Amino acid sequence: MATRAGAATLGRDHELGSIEPGKRADLIVVDRERLHQAPDRDPYSTIVYAARGSDVRTTVVDGEVLVDEFAPTRVDPAAIAAHARAAAETLAQRAGL
Repeated sequence: MATRAGAATLGRDHELGSIEPGKRADLIVVDRERLHQAPDRDPYSTIVYAARGSDVRTTVVDGEVLVDEFAPTRVDPAAIAAHARAAAETLAQRAGL
């Protein structure tokens, strides 16, 4: 209701607000079988209060799958980690650490 009404309020319900062919979509699929999400009497509360970023199985932005089965589709995690380590080393050297 919130997404459809929000899109209608913006006058963009022809392109936003629901998941259907031809509309822009951002969504995630959460793996709800993780132990920290049990017991799961109220799935909405569980997602809000117990789910973690690491529980996101799939991420779709504007119809493009960016994460599939927990793995990024457009970037190399090892390369990002190496770049971050190098940047941290540079900062540490500047700080005299």
